Amino acid sequence: MATMIALVGGQPLPNYIPVRAVEPETVLFVYTDQTERVYKRLEAVLVPQGVAVEGLQTSAYDMPQVTKDVREWIEQRGVAGSDLVVNFTGGTKPMSLAVYRVAAELSAPLVYLESEGKQSRFYRYGWDGELHSTSSNVLSECITLKDFFDLYLGINGWEEKGRSRADGGNLEQAIADALKSAGYEVMCGVHTMNGQIDIDVAVRYENQVGIIEAKGGKKGRGLEAVKQLNTAAKQLSLYTSPLAVVVDKPDERTNDVREASNIKLLQLQEYVDDTATILSEKDSRLLLDEVGAMLKG
Repeated sequence: MATMIALVGGQPLPNYIPVRAVEPETVLFVYTDQTERVYKRLEAVLVPQGVAVEGLQTSAYDMPQVTKDVREWIEQRGVAGSDLVVNFTGGTKPMSLAVYRVAAELSAPLVYLESEGKQSRFYRYGWDGELHSTSSNVLSECITLKDFFDLYLGINGWEEKGRSRADGGNLEQAIADALKSAGYEVMCGVHTMNGQIDIDVAVRYENQVGIIEAKGGKKGRGLEAVKQLNTAAKQLSLYTSPLAVVVDKPDERTNDVREASNIKLLQLQEYVDDTATILSEKDSRLLLDEVGAMLKG
């Protein structure tokens, strides 16, 4: 398809992944004053990748206004329904209903990205008098960690600095190396917010991203890892999976807080020397099993 129309919501991935899957020549992002920042980040990432991007600001809840704005844009560009595809994954419900109406008038196909679970399932719909499903498939890799952080933190809003040079850096390195050896994409020491947020290890499998906080010794007993993961997760995708990896047995009094925060915990069994930069075979297996369940399901 030559042109995609996409509704911008609070999360950029439901817009970015379908663009990478369909590969349109032009994308019109329909956004509101509340989602302009997300639109700007999508534009900043996609334009250097060779996608022509246009933006259309409209109402979040006035359905007739959204319908009018989208219709006028299509008419001004002279885009035929056969050259159009509508991604109605994001945006508000009134925005979705408005573009659905326009798509029905033009018999333009629609797409929807299901992001729940551990897979990106892509649904395509067409018209034959009535709307019908034409395909449903699981998308393979559409993003990189760089894409992910550029979209959520801004192109100049983050930096990969590598493992920490302070206590715990060897553990971070050991975790990162074990994941890289298993085929995951990994980054170490992702800093943002002027260093106020430090992600020890970021890991990606296909379109699923996890963040890991590694704590050696007594630091892993309390809530420090949970607090750091919670702070980082607020800046990232709703679907980012957080994991705390510790060496010492955590205080059981932290269990309720950690579970309420939906943060998984992994205690390594054989890592005792902070000078070690390699995990034992047993600890590597524990880590890979946990991250596999987290990102692959």
